[in-house]
Order: sequence, then structure tokens, then C-alpha cells
Amino acid sequence: MGDFNETMWQFEHFSRTQRNESQMQAFRDVLQDCELHDLGFQVENNQPSQKCLHYEILWERELDSAQEMFAADPTLNPESVSRLFQAKVTAEMNDLFCADFKDEEIAQALFQIGPLKAPGPDGFPARFYQRNWGIIKEDIISAVSKFFQTGCMPEGVNNTAIVLIPKIEQPMELKDFRPISLCNVLYKVVSKCLVNRLRPMLDELEKVQQGSLTPLSICRNAPGISHLLFADDTLLFFKANQAQAAMVKDVLNTYAQGTGQLINLAKCSILCDDASSLEITKVIKQILQIEKSNFEDKYLGFPTPEGRMNKGRFQSLQSKIWKRLIQWGENFLSSGGKEVLVKAIIQAIPVYVMGLFKLPDSMCDDLTKLTRNFWWGSENGRRKTHWRAWECLTKPKCCGGLGFRDYRLFNQALLACQAWRLLEFPDSLCARVLKAKYFPNGSLIDTTSSSNVSRPGGLSSMGWSY
Repeated sequence: MGDFNETMWQFEHFSRTQRNESQMQAFRDVLQDCELHDLGFQVENNQPSQKCLHYEILWERELDSAQEMFAADPTLNPESVSRLFQAKVTAEMNDLFCADFKDEEIAQALFQIGPLKAPGPDGFPARFYQRNWGIIKEDIISAVSKFFQTGCMPEGVNNTAIVLIPKIEQPMELKDFRPISLCNVLYKVVSKCLVNRLRPMLDELEKVQQGSLTPLSICRNAPGISHLLFADDTLLFFKANQAQAAMVKDVLNTYAQGTGQLINLAKCSILCDDASSLEITKVIKQILQIEKSNFEDKYLGFPTPEGRMNKGRFQSLQSKIWKRLIQWGENFLSSGGKEVLVKAIIQAIPVYVMGLFKLPDSMCDDLTKLTRNFWWGSENGRRKTHWRAWECLTKPKCCGGLGFRDYRLFNQALLACQAWRLLEFPDSLCARVLKAKYFPNGSLIDTTSSSNVSRPGGLSSMGWSY
């Protein structure tokens, strides 16, 4: 046991200066060759540190602030917002929505729930209810029907387990976590019944509204985009000028006054295109009172596509794989065991990101190197002989290989799935925007044979040979 006083990755130190990548890579190679393990950082005293997360202190502080926050505000004026909208739900739609739920609707709602979703406090996933539906059918239908009739749930049904998922590498405050609610299955069935009953009515209620806030269009004939709603975030798009910024500010203030839901400016970020001057960017930030001028490094597990997607933006993939390999370094694994680990874990880690982004060739080479060195192994700090070329091992077993994935080809195949979606669903918002920008007078396939068409980075390798 010892301390090298060295870091393996950029995110492991608090200094603003960037460490030399080649130096960290050499240190990682030494640890891997010598089969050493990273024990992590530990505080040697019991004094609370400003850079250490203490859940008890964090929870008490946030609980006190929450009690002060969730109080009645006499300045709220809900009528200022409600009077702007006309009633869309007719009496006939209301009667249809309030009708009693049939047994078939309750059963349909149960079987629409993912069978292996994380269970709630009851500890049972939806698969348990689905597999034993013939036994518990009457009890589930009775409990759900009773709730819609009386508005009362059985005791403990609405209990929820809240899991805090870190948004950043080193969370320090509650705002650095994303709360995920794990509900009981019966609670999910009730909510799913309401969603299924409401879904057919949404098509009649949704209409495109034209207002003072001009939707942003990236090019001629492209659909205007004013906002996107996804997960827990709202993305607003507007032209980079003072008038549009003031309009956005007025809309947010009106929304806060009418609903009581204030916008947390500390969590907001603004991103202007390269054509916007620094002066106009500064003015817009002052109008909206937003300090952050860049997005988070990751969003929903993906690196934020800001600027050029170079190798450094995907370093987290290499870090995850390297840490797994270090954990397995001292284990005595057979060739069959290594094959399972490579196929089921190592080569599965980057699949999620490769489905949307084209990894740089240098990153694919680094991932291949890590996988190759783990497969052939090492002895006394030296790598063993690689008896076959890696290209031979990536061939199917019927062709004399082992069926390992070629990272570049597999990345290309996953991107081809995105291209298929653009061809199969040409009326989607993404397909219409890309068509107007990159191939307004043709189709996606036409761009493969044209050398004069400027292609987006993701589309340049969507399964076709250029």
C-alpha cells in the first residue's frame, strides 16, 4: 500500500489546470502492468471538509430551506395565466375521461409496465404481478377500482423510495443529484390507467400556437423550433437579440406569477452560436440574469454536443472500461471467462454512446488496445505475446474468429439505425430539420453519392461507405 501522489483522470483533482494526458496514460499503464489497484481517496480526520459530501448535514440543511420554500405566497396571481387560455376540454370529453375503468383497461395498464423496472418499497417488480396475474387479478382490479371510486389508496401503496443519482462526478449539494422515484406497482397501474385514458384526447387538444416569440429556424424551409421538453429539462430557442431575450424573460415571469413555480437561474445555462458577438451574448445574459454560458459535460448519459466532439469528450468511456479491467487484474480467469467479460461488459459499455455519436478513430484504437491487452493478459508486469492479429479475433466463430466486436464497424452499424429512423419516419422533427439543412432537394441516400454536400458529423458514417 502506498501513495504515488498522481492522478489517473482529469476529473480526479480540483485544480483548474489540466494534467498532461500522456503522463496520466503512462501512470495508468504502470498500474495495469503491475496489477495495482486504486484504493480511492480517504479523509484522515473526522472534521467535515468542504470538498467531502456528508449526507446528514446536507439533508438537514436542505430540509430547513424546503420548509421555508414551500409556503403560501400571497403575491401569486393564477388568474393572470388562466385567463389567457380558452377551455379545450368539452363536456363530452370530460364524461369520457371520468367513466368507470373496465377490467381490460386495468389489465392493459399492468402489462404495459416494464417487467424488470426497479421495484418500489414493496420489493416486487411488475414481472411478479404479470406472471401471477391469474392469481392476484381480482385483488388488483378491486384495489384500483376502489381508488377511482373513493379517491383513497390502501395504506402504504403511495410510499415511494427516492434514489439520488449524481449529475456530476463529485456531487456536493442536493442540486447535484437527480431524484428518481421508485413507486409501488399498484401506484404505477393507477397512473398508467389515467395516461391511457387521456392519451386519445391529446391529439385534439394539441395545436400549434403562434405568438410573439418567434420560433428559431436553422435554415430556409426548416420547421421552426421554439422549445423542446425532455426529461426534467426545458430547452428554449430564440434569436440572439435583446427583444427576443426580453420576451423570454416576460414569459418566464408570467409563468412564475401564475403557477408559483420559480425558475432556478442557478441551474440555467445559455449557449449562443459562433456568429453571436460577445457583446450581444453579455447583454442577453444580463437580461435573463443567467451566469453560466455553457452546458454540463453530460446530459442523460451523453456528452453534450458543444463544439467539436474530439477524443477528450469521450474519455469517460475509456475510464469506465479501464476501472473494470483493473478490478479483474488479479483474478485467475480462463479464456472462456475472459471472453464472457469482454463481450458482456467491456464491449457493451460504449454501446449507448455509440448509438448517437461517431467515436474518433483514436478513441476506438484506445478501446481496442485495452480490450486486446486484457484478452492476452500479462505476466510479471510484461504483456504476453499476441499470437493472432486482433482483426482475426473479430471475425465470427464460424470463420475462425472469436466474435469480438470491431469498435469502428459496430459504431457505424449503430449509427445506421439512426439513419434508418430518418428514412422510416421522415415527418419527425429531427428528420425535417436535417433534411432542410443538409439535403433539401433530395433524400438522405442522395448525399452518399454527392461530394458537394456538407454532411453533419453524425450522418457522415451512418452505415454507408463514402
